[in-house]
Amino acid sequence: TRILVTHDVSVLQDVDLIVSMKDGEIDEIGSYTDLMNKKGSFASFVEEHSNVKEAEEVAAENGGLTISRLNSKDSAASKDYEMGDQMIINTAKHLESVEEEIEYRLTDDERMEVGGVHRLVYWNYAKQMGVHFLIGGALGYFLYAAFEAGANIWLSKWSSDVSSHNGTSNTVWRLSMYGTLGLAQVSSSLLGSLLLVFGATRASERYHRFMLDSVMKSPMFFFDTTPVGRIINRFTTDLEVLDNQLIYRIEGWFNCIFSAIASFVIIAMNTPIFLASLVPLGAIYYFIQKLHLNTFRQIKRLESTGRSPIYSLFMESIQGVSSITAYGVQKDFIETFEEKVDKYFVCVFNTFVCNRWLAFCLNTLGSLIIFIATLLAIQGRHTLSPAAVGLIVTYSLTVTEALKWLVRMNSELEDKSIAVERAPWDLSCEGLTKDWPRNGHISFDEYSTRYRENLDLVLKEINLSIEAAEKVGIIGRTGAANRQLL
Repeated sequence: TRILVTHDVSVLQDVDLIVSMKDGEIDEIGSYTDLMNKKGSFASFVEEHSNVKEAEEVAAENGGLTISRLNSKDSAASKDYEMGDQMIINTAKHLESVEEEIEYRLTDDERMEVGGVHRLVYWNYAKQMGVHFLIGGALGYFLYAAFEAGANIWLSKWSSDVSSHNGTSNTVWRLSMYGTLGLAQVSSSLLGSLLLVFGATRASERYHRFMLDSVMKSPMFFFDTTPVGRIINRFTTDLEVLDNQLIYRIEGWFNCIFSAIASFVIIAMNTPIFLASLVPLGAIYYFIQKLHLNTFRQIKRLESTGRSPIYSLFMESIQGVSSITAYGVQKDFIETFEEKVDKYFVCVFNTFVCNRWLAFCLNTLGSLIIFIATLLAIQGRHTLSPAAVGLIVTYSLTVTEALKWLVRMNSELEDKSIAVERAPWDLSCEGLTKDWPRNGHISFDEYSTRYRENLDLVLKEINLSIEAAEKVGIIGRTGAANRQLL
């Protein structure tokens, strides 16, 4: 015979005989089923305790409803479970009605923007980067495109020059000028890259410092309402984009846009009628970019937010591996993890599909530009030198690649800017105020609290003083009030 003295009603279904005490005297005696059917003080106590416990479980599950219990096939009281199950179902229905009236969620959903990245996001990044670094980098790539175009024009003039008054000196002079233009290309490209890299490093360092300071100084409710996977996602993937990937998109965007402008200028200088085709071609390029960007941008946002649940579940599984194994729910966790990974890779696959569609459209338009430029060069063969025709055809190929990569860089730049958009997410968290106490002294004066509104008080009129560096152990009846006090 084993005698169990407890206030935990969850184990009462497994005992053979229950003796209920009230005011120091025996109140009721019988099995769990008999006492529940009797609807006496014992049944009222069990129902009240179950309501509070289920309310706590609801809060722990982000406002959802999770009813769970352990069944023992070897228990002698397994025949009494049916009544207990009915009680839990009734309690669940009651809690569901409460949930419909009171909106309560412990963990907030991860915010995801919709639509284009706001201009303020770019402006804030430019300020963190340093406007002078950004303008200097753009100027460097502009000079690179100008010197490159000048070198190609110089080479074209040189090849078409048939005068030979002083061949040796003329060749040396032209070769020296061509080499000077090439050296200027290298210098301007190096200058632009260095300025942009310095600026991007500065911006990344500032964003990281802002995020870290904000998280370290956030109140405890921030960590209660924010899954750890979401924080890890910000400080790993998003910061990796700021550190390494965004700068390459900025450099590529400047390079492509100035290269495209230089190509159009050179083609228009030799065949001005080519300018007439720029308006419809530009409209088509803009339409394709807009169509691709709207889809691509939102897919990348879904991809970014889809990583956080994977990180969270992985961390929870590692920390709770002993409990998962003990309850034999490995398969459930594996299925949940696979489901989250599948959802994430759906976004990844759609990203590749969007890029393939864009490549097909841009290659088609690029072939059309080459056809138009070549046709105009052939049409003006009587007025254009062979060198000029070669220059037009060469730059028609260049502008095709430049426009294709310009559209790609626009999409990639906005994609990577989502990391900048998400970076200040935790900066809006309310940090510690200046009057925050400098030591750990805590005083409770007539302190009372409840799990949430419309529920009974779980702590009533607590008076307690805890000095700094003092170790205090809190012992409660079930452990629930201990957590509530903390």
